[in-house]
Amino acid sequence: MKVLGSPPRALSAIGQSAAVLAIVLLTFSAFAKDVPGSPHNRSLARSYVVSARNAWGAGSQTQAREKLKLALQADPTYAEAYLLMGFDRVPKRQRC
Repeated sequence: MKVLGSPPRALSAIGQSAAVLAIVLLTFSAFAKDVPGSPHNRSLARSYVVSARNAWGAGSQTQAREKLKLALQADPTYAEAYLLMGFDRVPKRQRC
């Protein structure tokens, strides 16, 4: 027995698919701040790099390396952190 007002099966399946897609998209958008390269992680990585530069300027290379590692964990695409990690490995007498 068909009840008036109930959607056809095909429409119901489309509606269910749309609902699942909406849930998936909302879930991803809720966690977008954890995506590498997102503004949230980039600003966190930048703050670690600033701390690393300050530590390096104060003569604490160990602390600077730790801050750079944290920066790369926050944003693995942050090139400046890689650059400074590499610069740290160049002997002082060979630096520009």
